[in-house]
Amino acid sequence: MAYFTGTAATMADLKTAIENAAVAAGWTLTSGILSKGGCFFQLVANQVTNPYLQLNGGTSQSGATLNGQPTNNVRIASGTAQPIVFPVTYEVHTFNNPDEVYCVINYNSDFYQTLAFGKSDIPGIGGTGAW
Repeated sequence: MAYFTGTAATMADLKTAIENAAVAAGWTLTSGILSKGGCFFQLVANQVTNPYLQLNGGTSQSGATLNGQPTNNVRIASGTAQPIVFPVTYEVHTFNNPDEVYCVINYNSDFYQTLAFGKSDIPGIGGTGAW
């Protein structure tokens, strides 16, 4: 397990920190898409209005295009009840066998959100095993 921590001034900074941690753990970053073991993930940062960092999963990539993208994506997002105030503190944990990446952010002193992705090691799960 590898562990990375720091602060991010924007969602784009957080995206870069997660991508760098994943690459250090053996993931490949090509045209903005992380891949490893047949799994493909793309992080999309938005800093306008309500900031968010969205994780999209796919079955392959064509250049900068993620293929087989599901309609339900995962986000770290600034909500109306408790908007995220930057900078945020992040902790990224990466694992091998199975390949997993976990990110936890802390903001506004006592609020937390998580974002995680990886490849399942459950035998016979089907598909690419991406979660």
